[in-house]
Amino acid sequence: MANLTVNSSTRDGAVIVQLDGAASVDQIDHMQMQFMRITAQHPKRVVIDMANLSFLASLGMGLLVAINRDIARQGGKVKLAGVGPLVLEALQRARLDALLELHATVDEALA
Repeated sequence: MANLTVNSSTRDGAVIVQLDGAASVDQIDHMQMQFMRITAQHPKRVVIDMANLSFLASLGMGLLVAINRDIARQGGKVKLAGVGPLVLEALQRARLDALLELHATVDEALA
């Protein structure tokens, strides 16, 4: 599987996190460290751009739940954008589509 890259930037007062590649079990530590760094900044809005994410392991789903919970505890909101069909199917099987806010694009999530 392809390596996972995690990049973050700021746009319209929100932290945009771009996930590229495969969030497989051997890549989860990198994702977790980046999410912890972002959470420590206490952002009010986080948009996780998943348009280029090809795979999401169950541990990665756990990280999405954790960042959603942690940011919400700080009074913020996490939104997922651009979730592809394979990752969406995995989120639906885990019933996380009911917990996490999904948007078609980053622009839509920022609106």
